[in-house]
Amino acid sequence: MNATAVSEETASHLGIHTRRPLNAHQAILHNRMTSFTNSPPNIRARAEDMAEAGLYYTGIADCVECFYCGGVLRSWESVDDPWSEHYRWFPNCTFVQLNSTRNSNHIAVTRSISNAHIEFTQTANSKPRCAVCRIRRSNVVIEPCHHLGSCVECLESLVRCPECHELIRASMEVCFY
Repeated sequence: MNATAVSEETASHLGIHTRRPLNAHQAILHNRMTSFTNSPPNIRARAEDMAEAGLYYTGIADCVECFYCGGVLRSWESVDDPWSEHYRWFPNCTFVQLNSTRNSNHIAVTRSISNAHIEFTQTANSKPRCAVCRIRRSNVVIEPCHHLGSCVECLESLVRCPECHELIRASMEVCFY
């Protein structure tokens, strides 16, 4: 037997994320959007941007919290960008890392993955669709079943693989060129 365990740090370096959201209820974009209903005007005007950046309103002053890492941000100014501020203050947040390509202000991180074997069947012109929303392209490989069954956005609300219903232990974002 030559198998060895991989630490969370090593898995993260390989692009495999094993952490789950701290607030699963707020993993759903609609729930985060709804949280801004009674928020102060300076953040309510940007509720959609805040929610897409993983943030929801806490109900206190202008404080927002990340559903994934639990990081809290406050004292918003009109020039503040939710994605940039989330990345600036909580660069190790898994949600920020999984979505780092969504904001051009983020530093692009290229990971070198060796000895990774991912199998899926795809015709030359097909783009695998997310099994959850069926709108966005599937770009997440789920472990341990290796299914390419979800987009990054929908992954946050999943506990089981949408293809085979196996418990999700880790996930890895993949890029298609």
